[in-house]
Amino acid sequence: MSVEVKRVFIYIGLFLWSAIWMFVAAYYADETARLRWKLRRFRQLTEGR
Repeated sequence: MSVEVKRVFIYIGLFLWSAIWMFVAAYYADETARLRWKLRRFRQLTEGR
């Protein structure tokens, strides 16, 4: 295997790795935002009574 091919594979691997992590980070940010919204709504309901 030549050095250029290895370099290309490394770049592809790094790109996929970063893309996966960006997706995971975006998903978890969305989930935490949703949970925070639920918590805020729950507090509003409990304080209203």
